[in-house]
Amino acid sequence: MKTITLTSLLMLGLLFSYEAKAQSLNLIADVQLFLEPTTPHVLDTLMMNTPNMIMEFDDSEEFKFSTSVLLLDTTEVSKIHVKAGRTQGGADLFNGSFDCDNATPSSGISYSRNKKHIVLGIGNFTNLRNIYTEVSIENTNGLVTPLVLDHINQ
Repeated sequence: MKTITLTSLLMLGLLFSYEAKAQSLNLIADVQLFLEPTTPHVLDTLMMNTPNMIMEFDDSEEFKFSTSVLLLDTTEVSKIHVKAGRTQGGADLFNGSFDCDNATPSSGISYSRNKKHIVLGIGNFTNLRNIYTEVSIENTNGLVTPLVLDHINQ
């Protein structure tokens, strides 16, 4: 009887440790932010030949803002949660979720996927000297990865 009880407790312990490992979700390999000017810029030859030249933009310049997410695995990925703001922890630019493989998200937002690489078009904005993002992935069981933080400071 003691052997059966001990064996049962051991099996139960292994089951719980396996369940705890399965809930430790880490699916994000990399997150990058991209800013693309919405109006073309002409650079003269002198500027192009200047080493370490940094393009200066004023706060009224409009940029197309997108986030690139590289996943380690795409099986059972349900949603991608993104929060973006001009301050750390802020959400004045975007706070929402993308359904995985939904080619038609809400208006003004774009989604594209090539295997494990996902590009999320957040929208067009001005005054983007500082951008902070938080990205997490939710699987089909409702478990969410730890946040991956990224930022741009100009």
